Order: sequence, then structure tokens, then C-alpha cells
Amino acid sequence: WITDHPTIDLPPQVEILKTAELSEAIAWSDACAIAVPRNLVSIFTKTYSLTPSDRVKVEIMVDTPIVCGNLHCGVCAIETRHGRKYACKDGPVFILEDLQDA
Repeated sequence: WITDHPTIDLPPQVEILKTAELSEAIAWSDACAIAVPRNLVSIFTKTYSLTPSDRVKVEIMVDTPIVCGNLHCGVCAIETRHGRKYACKDGPVFILEDLQDA
């Protein structure tokens, strides 16, 4: 789990690392998970220039309001390589590869 502000207790099998350690963690881990506020997703995806094989190992939990929970309002819409997706239906966890350059 990649975070600079751990707020939940995770089992000991899950390592908690700082965001500055993301690139290093991708090299040795099976997968990485990170929570990113929706307004910072594009900045995050541009900050980390990762290979496509590395980007599929990173799951991003997009922190966005989920108001209606049934696609009626569109507040939780996220642009992906596969078109618009909704955190309330399709997420809120997305593969970094799907969000990169969306």
C-alpha cells in the first residue's frame, strides 16, 4: 500500500510505503495500491513515467464523491482509456494503465 498518510490498520503481510518509494516498490512487488483524490489523478499519472508492464501492477483507488451510487448524477465519472467510467459502478479502484494518458 502506497501512502504518505496511513489511516487504516492493514495486516502485517501488507507493506506500507511512502509515495516516493513507488517506483522501487513496483520493481519487486506483485502489485501496488494507492489512493489518489480524483482531482490529482492526472498529475499522479504524469508524475510517474512507468512502463506499460509496470502500470498494470498499480491499482489506484480514486477518492471521489459517490453521491447517488447508481450512475444518475455522474459526479464520480473518471476518464479512462476505455471511455468514461464511474467510480460507483466500475470502481472506485482502477488500474493505472487504464488511467494513463486518458
